[in-house]
Amino acid sequence: MGIFGNAEKDDLLSRMRVKEIIVFSLIVLIAVVANLPREYVEHLGVDRQLLFGVLGSLVVIALFLYALLPIVRNTHAGLHGVGTGLSAAALALGLTRWQTLRHVQLPLAAPTLLAGVQTAATINVGTATMAAFIGAGGYGERIVTGLALNDHAVLLSGAVPAALLALVVQGGFEGWLRWRHGAAGRP
Repeated sequence: MGIFGNAEKDDLLSRMRVKEIIVFSLIVLIAVVANLPREYVEHLGVDRQLLFGVLGSLVVIALFLYALLPIVRNTHAGLHGVGTGLSAAALALGLTRWQTLRHVQLPLAAPTLLAGVQTAATINVGTATMAAFIGAGGYGERIVTGLALNDHAVLLSGAVPAALLALVVQGGFEGWLRWRHGAAGRP
């Protein structure tokens, strides 16, 4: 029985690797499309209003896809870290596979999964500043302008708020986790 369990787990791992490759390929594709120079797209005769709408959408899609990798990896690591004995015991008690996932595996993998969400959110705040390179705005415009003009004040007027926002997001997650663990420990 243990041999079949390992074979099933190896099959799941190989399917996860294929999914990771597909997600990574989509991330690269969206990043390439999202980083096309604005002037190149404008020379193709695309309407300016439509261009900014599409660029904004591409930024959101790219940030979403960038966030998937740490979340998927941490979810996989968390679920892989749950002992097979616990899953087998849940199945032996009559839980279905979905019930086992929902009531046993996901709660045990939650700290690792939430660490992936926290990492993704914090990284996305910094990554969003790169939207300025395709003309989508944000604090990145100040950073790019400061770099182009070699003006440290303008550069810092974009970099400092972006860094503070990343720290606020990180601190918000840490405060929420501290509150959650404190609330869970009280009767």
